[in-house]
Amino acid sequence: TPLSVARRGLAGASVGDYAVFAGGGSDDTVDAYQIKYIASFQIVPNTAYKFTESSEQTTSIAKTIKYNQKVTGYIKYKNSKVVGGM
Repeated sequence: TPLSVARRGLAGASVGDYAVFAGGGSDDTVDAYQIKYIASFQIVPNTAYKFTESSEQTTSIAKTIKYNQKVTGYIKYKNSKVVGGM
């Protein structure tokens, strides 16, 4: 994502999922960004998975699962192959 104004010699800092850019010839503008995680997984029937939920789940139908956050977990594909990803 481009900054809102042209800059040269700017300063930047990040904390967690946030990044801030300032200075560089623009004393009145600070650009702040939040990193967004978007993950999309196609799950086939009879597949077990666990993402950020407290327990493993199994789907009986094919479906796509989307997360707008950092994803940790797993997919246990049985007799098939991985058909999606981040």
